[in-house]
Amino acid sequence: MINMDSVKKVHKSGKSYKPVGKCIYCGSTENLGNEHIIPYGLNGQWILPKSSCEICAKITAEFEKDVLRGMFLEARTSLGLKTRNKEHRPALLPLITKKDGKEEVLLLPPNEHFTTICFLEYPLPAYIDERSYGKGVEVRAFSLICLGEPDEIIRKHEISEVKIKSTLKDEQICRYVGTCNDKIMMSENTIHEIIMNLNEKREIMVRIKLFSSGDAPEYLVVVGILKKEAYKSHLSKGNFVSLVDCNV
Repeated sequence: MINMDSVKKVHKSGKSYKPVGKCIYCGSTENLGNEHIIPYGLNGQWILPKSSCEICAKITAEFEKDVLRGMFLEARTSLGLKTRNKEHRPALLPLITKKDGKEEVLLLPPNEHFTTICFLEYPLPAYIDERSYGKGVEVRAFSLICLGEPDEIIRKHEISEVKIKSTLKDEQICRYVGTCNDKIMMSENTIHEIIMNLNEKREIMVRIKLFSSGDAPEYLVVVGILKKEAYKSHLSKGNFVSLVDCNV
């Protein structure tokens, strides 16, 4: 377990922070727009104003589109999460089953469908455990969570087996992103949850859990090291840490 409890804030509802004033991806100060911390398509409510330049915004938008319309499409449809393109939302969702020894694809409305979400679990960020790290992604495990009532659906359609779809295509490299060894976040009232921690080394670390009502993995991001003067101020006042006060 990682002890990061000097200052801790939990965010469950929407908030707009003060403007960052530069692109959080490339550092540019030109043509800045707002950035959702969790994508709009996952009902993200936390916004960083003036934090992404036009070039980087296009790159992240393409990546988010692949994820939101790919691996998370069924979950978003089942949960009725936000979309800017309602005409692209499927009315029926496929479920690959085995019935009487034969594989069959059932097309079910979202309220009769149960959806599985595949997450990748990684080691702790190399920054944390100081292990030797060069490049590449070290996948520790696959984790599945289920949305819906599979027993009821299996009984209704006389299914003997359900086949889970999962894909791993894109390689991402990050020294400062990983998966927590422990799980401390569980909420029945929110879709996603974020905890920001500031420890005695002035290190800012963020736990992120998508679909927080289930047993999904909790991801850990090392954001940066807070400036000394800002650390004293935040520690005494208990304020939420701002990205503009961080050495990254």
